Amino acid sequence: MKLINLKHFFILFVLGAAWTSPAQHPLDFGQTDSIYFLSSTQIDSFDIEFIHIIDVLAEEGGMNEPIDLKEIDFTTHSISLSDKWFACYDSLTQAPILDSIINHSIFINGEYWMYKNGFLTESGGEGYGTLCQLYYERLSDHTLIEQMCKRSSVLEYHKNYYHKNGLLHYSVCCDQTDESEEEGELEEDSSYQVYNDTLYYLYDQQWKYVGSKKNDAVVLPIFHYDFALNSPFYQAYVNKEPMEQFVEKHIGYKPQRILMEIYNKGALNFLYSAEHEKYYQGFTIILE
Repeated sequence: MKLINLKHFFILFVLGAAWTSPAQHPLDFGQTDSIYFLSSTQIDSFDIEFIHIIDVLAEEGGMNEPIDLKEIDFTTHSISLSDKWFACYDSLTQAPILDSIINHSIFINGEYWMYKNGFLTESGGEGYGTLCQLYYERLSDHTLIEQMCKRSSVLEYHKNYYHKNGLLHYSVCCDQTDESEEEGELEEDSSYQVYNDTLYYLYDQQWKYVGSKKNDAVVLPIFHYDFALNSPFYQAYVNKEPMEQFVEKHIGYKPQRILMEIYNKGALNFLYSAEHEKYYQGFTIILE
């Protein structure tokens, strides 16, 4: 079953103690052939409302579906954005028709982000499966993130600390409580050390996010989760137009990677496959 893995889909990155945003988006690497940052202003000017992705699977998926459909909703992106997964069970005798797939698909699950005044207030997964929600509380010198998961009484807490400019310096994990216990605390576990797992975040000289590492471990670069497109049929659409055509029309060429701003600390990530001549979705980066 295809369930949301929050460790993969979320990179925690929270703002400074003064809660002031950096002057420029930490994922804005410019607009070049290799990487193109598409700002919220441009998204509005291009009238982007939805991105749909059809993926016809080589083998049946986790819900025994032959076709996956994703829908990314930009219609409320000033306050929230969602990325939903649907299953379609139609048998195909020809290339998929987008409207038919949309009309015959069943919502399974997805992820969402809600933000206010440039800061996340809530994020996580919704729908079928054991999904989690994260709630963000900004305190005087750090942010406390509470994670709640379906079918679990355990609450998990993370803490994030910052550079003076408001960008995350390091994140520490975790503390846990069990709401089902009378005292509210988990039983002592000698293998579990409270707030002992530290992750450091790295930037270039312009304060663009470039990667992370744990203590003296190997640096994980920003795009280390990249993968190759490998699907019998895959097509992304912007406002029901093939993404490649939409990009060529509005940008004038096809960049190798497009980062589409969700809000001022997060972006969707699309890569171009020269082999298949198609754009496909990579891992979403949420820097909070």
